[in-house]
Amino acid sequence: MGFLSNLFGPSVPKISPTDLNEKLKFGKHPLILDVRQPAEFQQVHIKGAKLVPLTEIYKHINELPKGREIVCVCATGSRSKSAAKK
Repeated sequence: MGFLSNLFGPSVPKISPTDLNEKLKFGKHPLILDVRQPAEFQQVHIKGAKLVPLTEIYKHINELPKGREIVCVCATGSRSKSAAKK
């Protein structure tokens, strides 16, 4: 493991919006975990996404499925990256 991996943990796989759309269209339905704030979610969100703000992720961690792919989403990628590492 390199210096940055030791410092920040392992990298988190990324998925493009196009690839996520393909998964959703062809029956592979990951849990879409929206980690933005409720006001952001109310403005626009992916249909079927579950809202769990990043600040509350630890309260809900045991509610997340163990054997299902989870895709974390936010506005810029920084909150979803943090959520995915938890």
